[in-house]
Order: sequence, then C-alpha cells, then structure tokens
Amino acid sequence: MKKITLLLNDQESKISLVKYASALAKDLNYDLNYLYIQTPQILSTDPDFITPTVMDLNEMNVITEMSNDRMEKFTQMLLSEGYIDNKNSVDCQIGDAYTIVQEKIQKGETDIIILPVSNQLSFWNLSQASIDIIKHIVCPVLIINSEMEYIKYQNILYASDFVEEDIATIKKLVAMNSYKIKSIEILHIEQNKSFRTHLTGLGFESMLKSNFKNTDINIYVHSIPYKDSISNGELVDSEAKTTKADIIVVLKENKSFFASIFSKSFTNSIIKETHLPILIFHHKEISK
Repeated sequence: MKKITLLLNDQESKISLVKYASALAKDLNYDLNYLYIQTPQILSTDPDFITPTVMDLNEMNVITEMSNDRMEKFTQMLLSEGYIDNKNSVDCQIGDAYTIVQEKIQKGETDIIILPVSNQLSFWNLSQASIDIIKHIVCPVLIINSEMEYIKYQNILYASDFVEEDIATIKKLVAMNSYKIKSIEILHIEQNKSFRTHLTGLGFESMLKSNFKNTDINIYVHSIPYKDSISNGELVDSEAKTTKADIIVVLKENKSFFASIFSKSFTNSIIKETHLPILIFHHKEISK
C-alpha cells in the first residue's frame, strides 16, 4: 500500500495536522506515517542559523533525550485517540529535514510528503530545509497550513504552462477516483493576446479530449491575463477563490509558474494568504 508521510516538529506537532492527514490518507486508501524531525543548529543546512563552534556529545545526548520524550508523549496521544494502531507508524529522527526526507524517498518509504507551514514565522515557514523539500524532492509534496480543516479535493485548479508532462499529471489526478473529483481547471496566465492561437498550435486541447474522453470529470482550459501589479501566485489564488477550488496543483516542470509561486519572497506571502492546500508534482516522478 502507498504511504503518506506527515512531517512534524516542535512547532507543528498539532492535532489539527493529524486530523487532516488522517482524513486524507483514509480517502486515498494510503498508509499514514508520522516523521518527527528535530534539527539542532549544528546539523541545519539553513544559512540563517548561526552554527555553534562547539557541541559536545553530552549536549547532543540531551537534545536526543528531549526530542524522544516529546515524541513519546505525542505518540501516546495518537494511540489514545485512535489515530494509530502501533508505535511503528511514528519515526523520530535528529538531523537535517531535507536529508532525512530524501533518504526515505530513495528507500521507497513514502509516496507523498505533507509539509505543514504556519501563519507565523517558524522552522517550516521559510527554512532552507523547507525550500529544498519543495524544490528538489522527487515525489508529490502537499503544503498545508497547520490550521487547515480537511476538505475533499473535488474541484482542482491546475496551474499550467502547457507542457507534455501536464497530461501525465492530470492522469494521476483523474486516477484519484475515490475522491469523486468534479472538475479540473487547467489555468494559464497569458502574457499576450496570441495565447489562444499558440495553444491551438500546440494541440493541447486536442490531447485533453483524446486522453480524457471517457471520464465524467469536467476538465477544461482557462486563461487569465497577466497583470504587472499582481504576482502570478496571487492571480492563481484569486482564481481559485472565484472558482471555489479545493486545492491548487503545480508541476515543477512548469518553470515560470513554479518560479513565480515559489520564489522565496512570494512563498512567504502565499503561505500566509492562500486558503488552500498546494500539491506539487515533480516531472521526474510523473515520468516514472
């Protein structure tokens, strides 16, 4: 069975995250694992951290003991509330978050990463590890606000620059049949008025019709004009609110969209302002 991994740390070990991840895993029929990561400054790759010049073994042992104690209490809560059946669903590690997650993916121990972020500046908000996970991890990464309540993803907004890999991504979304998805809007922010002619020349809409003619899901292409005064990410979020989307999906192959939405400056604002989860696919993972 496929697995979802929920990343947790001291700041984001909240019951709201557990409820969200549990409901999602149940709907997808995935196993759910909890990965609790403690990152001492000396082990962090974040340039904003000031690395201590000396940290002896005793100090590391204290950190390990405190981390294990916090995770044990969290695990007992999960057991008592019925979110897990045994302790094997919880993994506590000390080290750099990106490195630990990368190792788990390489070992085939997870299929989707849930990355919680906070409205407040915290470890998961714009740490280097979070940015590395978003940009470089070759598996789907779901970014959720730590206070979000779970809602089924029935209406999907897929931000696209119209590349061949989009078809494979949409097929993965359509395959989530247990979700009873109603619609997938393929959104493009057009830079010029010749976009529709260009799209027809690419044959993208023809590919959509031929690949998804047997689905009941309403899959359609929509474009909105580019605005100098508003970032692409804000335009996407505004469109999502207008169409009552439940989730925003991005493919990392779509470089201009991805660069705009997940530039370091904009990540901070969209995480604080968007009302939706963001699911990021990687083109290398799609091509497997």
